[in-house]
Amino acid sequence: MKMTREAGAAGAVEELFQDEPLAAEAAKIEWLIERAHGDPRAAIGELLVRLAEVERARAAAEAAASLGYRRRLQPERQS
Repeated sequence: MKMTREAGAAGAVEELFQDEPLAAEAAKIEWLIERAHGDPRAAIGELLVRLAEVERARAAAEAAASLGYRRRLQPERQS
């Protein structure tokens, strides 16, 4: 599956390039499937492992941040 951007009239620059992040994601998925030697189960397994790693890192970062910071209740800085 290869995604391309069609050249045509667009209302805004954002519309013209909105499919490019999707194309980049599709390219990453294709690369991952190739790395798994074409086995979609292995590719999905690796994606799930990566997702779990990201979730663990997010949870660790959230736990490390103070409750006041997360609620945006930090005191004003004195310059």
